[in-house]
Amino acid sequence: MKNLRKENKNEKNINFILSLFLIALMCQALVACNNTVGEKGIWESAIYTEDTEFGNVSRAVLVEVKAEDRSVIFKINSDREKLGEALIEHNLISAEDGAYGLY
Repeated sequence: MKNLRKENKNEKNINFILSLFLIALMCQALVACNNTVGEKGIWESAIYTEDTEFGNVSRAVLVEVKAEDRSVIFKINSDREKLGEALIEHNLISAEDGAYGLY
C-alpha cells in the first residue's frame, strides 16, 4: 500500500514538473512570435485600401471588409451564380473545389 502511494506521489511530481515545462515552453513561443504588425497595422500590406469596383456586369454584390478601425467596400460585378466564383473571377481569392465546396 505504501508503495502504491509513493508511486502516485512520484507520478504527481512528474506531471507537475512536466506541466511547468510546458507552460514555460508556451510562454517562450508567445514571446518568440512577437508582434510583426507595423505602425500602419494590418492595412500596411493590404492591396486594396480604398473602396473598389470590379467588373462591369449589371449584377453586383457588395462585400465590406472590416479590420481594426477601418473598412473597405468592394463592389463585385459578375454574372456568376455563386459569390466564391465571382471572387475567384476577379482574383480576390484563390480556392480549390472540394467535396463540400471551395477551399
